[in-house]
Amino acid sequence: METKEKRALIILGMHRSGISALGGGIDRLGLNPEGRSPEGRGDEYSCHEAVMVHHEIMLRNMGCRWDMVGNLPREWHRGGAAKDAGEKISAIIDRCFSDNRLLVMGDPRMCRLMPLWTDILADKGIRPCFVLLVRHPYEVARSLEKQEGFDLLKGHLLWLVHNREALAAVSGRDYMIITYDALLADPVHCMEKISRRLDINFDRPPRQAHSRLIGFVRSDLKHHYGGSLENADKRFSRYEWLYDQLRMNQGPALADSENRTALIEKKQMDVEINGFPLVTSPGTGGYIANKAYVAEMFDDVMAVLSDYEQKEVDSEARREKRLLEADQKDGVLYARVYFPGVPGQESGYTTENSRQVLLAPDAWQKISVFIADPDILRCGRLRIDPLNSRGTVNISSVNLVHPANGEVIWSAFDGSGFSQCAIEGQAIVAPDSETSMVYFATGGDARILLPMIPNLPELPLNLDIWIRVTRSLKDLNDAWAGQEKRIGALTGQAAEAAEKLEACQRACDETVSGLESELTEARQSLALKDEALDECRIRQEADEKRLQELSQNVAEQDERIARYYSAISESERRFSELHAWFARLAELLGFDETTASSSVHLVKKSSKVFSRKAPIDEIQTVFRNFYAMMPEIDASVAAEEEKR
Repeated sequence: METKEKRALIILGMHRSGISALGGGIDRLGLNPEGRSPEGRGDEYSCHEAVMVHHEIMLRNMGCRWDMVGNLPREWHRGGAAKDAGEKISAIIDRCFSDNRLLVMGDPRMCRLMPLWTDILADKGIRPCFVLLVRHPYEVARSLEKQEGFDLLKGHLLWLVHNREALAAVSGRDYMIITYDALLADPVHCMEKISRRLDINFDRPPRQAHSRLIGFVRSDLKHHYGGSLENADKRFSRYEWLYDQLRMNQGPALADSENRTALIEKKQMDVEINGFPLVTSPGTGGYIANKAYVAEMFDDVMAVLSDYEQKEVDSEARREKRLLEADQKDGVLYARVYFPGVPGQESGYTTENSRQVLLAPDAWQKISVFIADPDILRCGRLRIDPLNSRGTVNISSVNLVHPANGEVIWSAFDGSGFSQCAIEGQAIVAPDSETSMVYFATGGDARILLPMIPNLPELPLNLDIWIRVTRSLKDLNDAWAGQEKRIGALTGQAAEAAEKLEACQRACDETVSGLESELTEARQSLALKDEALDECRIRQEADEKRLQELSQNVAEQDERIARYYSAISESERRFSELHAWFARLAELLGFDETTASSSVHLVKKSSKVFSRKAPIDEIQTVFRNFYAMMPEIDASVAAEEEKR
């Protein structure tokens, strides 16, 4: 059974043109342009990012940068740097895409590095097809101006160079052009065009992934707009014209001659890609190069190259002059970065395992050191000897940078960041240096130790240090004088504060003395009050005793009164009974009530009338009862009178 042909979908486009948006949209359709390892380990960088790192390393090894306008070195893809990068990229493809029939890759650097990729894909028998993503040049330039600080002219020229070399790379191959605006306006339609015109089968049809695409490819994330350039520099209009040519060629610019002939017969605009840049317009007998625009673009290229080269030459001349003057005086100034030992080996710092960088005195410069193995920073401390002699060192920032995308992995640029670093040797740290690290090297062994950084990604890093050194310790003297001046001022302030403190102390002493007098008087008054309180307590106890006695007497009186009332009641009862007897006797004897009230009179008179007034037996009974009661009544009356 015949094996299906392997293919690759390559996304080409200038930086800031939306490659990540297009790649993310393709990712949501299941083609995985990030090329992550099948294991899906969260602590690993994706294969796509690893490729970007090797692109950056290769450019560095060739002495180039991605933002160079001029051409790369002649036959660069045949050199040692390209060979080394090609082997590593080939290994990444084998590891990450071994089970994938379609390799998806996109990096803006690939616009200029496609000769290397052409060889790699050819060796593996992979047939590429291309999507050229184009954004308005003015929008790209504005974005680069904000992100990288490039002037607008350089941004336009970089846009031209990248698109020109991308067009050269797709010459004779299957490709199509999509604009960034079209992608933002309708990502679903763009994905369908890619699928239909380049014969790409997505795992998820674009219309079924509509919400995913719309949610990721969002037009509100666009921050720069080209428009009609009415308010922009008119010299950029020719780049807009070139963009319009590319924009009108978003059709299937396929390689086979039949389709190209069909396009020409339909009088559709197309781009001739066999020269530089040879943007053409329809004319008699085919396509003719617009030489005026070509000349103006070449003038722009030459102008910017001349400007950059002159600045580079002038900078090198000034640097060599300063180094020569320094060499003639006290020797060359340099800094040295020592790498800690490789894990499992000797951990000491050695000259062989270090990098020396020449320094120009009295000028800010950037030291950039490539760290191929980040493992040494996880278990060891990077050592920086910023100056090989006495002098003043000023460091504004220390950064560990992702070489592919410029992301800062670790940084020290203020007081909190520099506090993680240790300064050793003969050095005096300058005070009040919160925004930079300033110290004075009083000998040649001053050194800075960065902290161990365990959470570093698995990729090479750049150590970038912005530094300014000078042999003079004048700043130290000035700082010392300033410190002495501040100490004098502080001494004066301390003396004034001491005088104020003494006056305050005297006032406090007077206040304390007055308070002590008041306290003595209060204590005396309190003693008198205590004595009076004791007397009151004694009187209270006596009063309580008397009150208790009175309470007892009252109780006894209450008891006697109760007995008295009882006796009175009994006497009243007896007197009532006696009165009844008297009344009966008086009735029997025929006396009136007044006469009967006197018992003596009643007795005296009774004997005379016994025989004639009443029956003798009843009268005798009355008298017997009466005389029987009299002793008790007399005794009771006598007792009560005695009590009274």
